[in-house]
Amino acid sequence: MNTKNDERILNLQKQIEEKKAELIKTVNPTWNTNCSYKTFNNAVFNLHTLTKLDIVSCLSDLIQRKNAWIEACQLLSENNCEFLIGGYTYEEWVTDFQTRYAVCNVSTERIKLTNMENLLREMESNELKTERKLKEIEEALK
Repeated sequence: MNTKNDERILNLQKQIEEKKAELIKTVNPTWNTNCSYKTFNNAVFNLHTLTKLDIVSCLSDLIQRKNAWIEACQLLSENNCEFLIGGYTYEEWVTDFQTRYAVCNVSTERIKLTNMENLLREMESNELKTERKLKEIEEALK
């Protein structure tokens, strides 16, 4: 490895690998609900398939429903108004929406890192590419 750029490329590739390792921690979240959210209009959404925009829409629906519920309880002077959707509390749904949002961010970040990684591979010198291939062969023969 002779070029200064190859050193920079290797350093950047190492940083990308470290970031990818951090992302793996977020991939298998723990859910508080059954991840099947039913809106006021009876539309059903699977949290595992929601986009960021869907999450905002569903969370907005949840907030509106909770506020309407609280107001109705106040108008009726009802003190024991537990707010549940599908058997889960407001806080459990909010946490799961936040979790799904974080998972969406991981997917976006992973794509970004893979694209950077591919660009760096293209920029490697022929010498560095040869060195890499030789290392792969050596590892395969062990």
